[in-house]
Amino acid sequence: MIGCDKWSEYAACRSAARNRWLYLHHRLVTHAFVDYVGGLPTDLRVLDAGCGNGFFMQLLRDLGFHDVRGIDLSEPWLEECRNKNLLVERRAIEEINGEEQYDLILLMDVIEHLASPSQVLASMHGALAEGGRLYLNVPVCDSLQKRFQRRLRRIGRLEQSRRWDETHCHAWSAGEFDRLLRDAGLRPERRVLLSNPWPVVGRCSKWLARAMQSATLGGRFGDLYSVVAARDEDGRPDCRGRAR
Repeated sequence: MIGCDKWSEYAACRSAARNRWLYLHHRLVTHAFVDYVGGLPTDLRVLDAGCGNGFFMQLLRDLGFHDVRGIDLSEPWLEECRNKNLLVERRAIEEINGEEQYDLILLMDVIEHLASPSQVLASMHGALAEGGRLYLNVPVCDSLQKRFQRRLRRIGRLEQSRRWDETHCHAWSAGEFDRLLRDAGLRPERRVLLSNPWPVVGRCSKWLARAMQSATLGGRFGDLYSVVAARDEDGRPDCRGRAR
């Protein structure tokens, strides 16, 4: 994990919100997120853990959610959030505990950066209110293109993930990440693989490559994994007891 004093430097070299709209793989994540939260009641108590510059917090506010707060360690990103009138504080995710209760917690492209993901997930489990949900997005590098590259270059998943972002501490497949969630007492409920670039196609036609990137072949291939998880003791209803 990056040290606390390095997060501001990390933020300075990345245009987080711009990238969310510029790159197709990020847009697919955003669309999947809006599809899910758009069906939830807007009075939920929401925490964006590792909120960055508040991209997802602002989406939630625009969708009518009014009890949304975020935490992050990057002061430049937090200042952006404050300029947008978002409720944020400089705080480590590891400090979240069961004394706080939320109906929805977000970990969007965050947990792969953390030194102790199992510990963090256990903390998230304790911070979920009854009927609450944890929404996560993680890179899994399981598109046809990434699988082809691993075989061709004889590299592992973590090395490949670090070529994407050098600060990644972990790399999982979707199945491995599901097991990590279950070990923390969380049950995956909604699982979506997103962004499936195809090997070689981009050299022939960038238009065709982008058109094919959304085709995950029945959800079997994708570089990004969006998953909604509940505590194991929860029943089938969604947040605040609403049936799915």
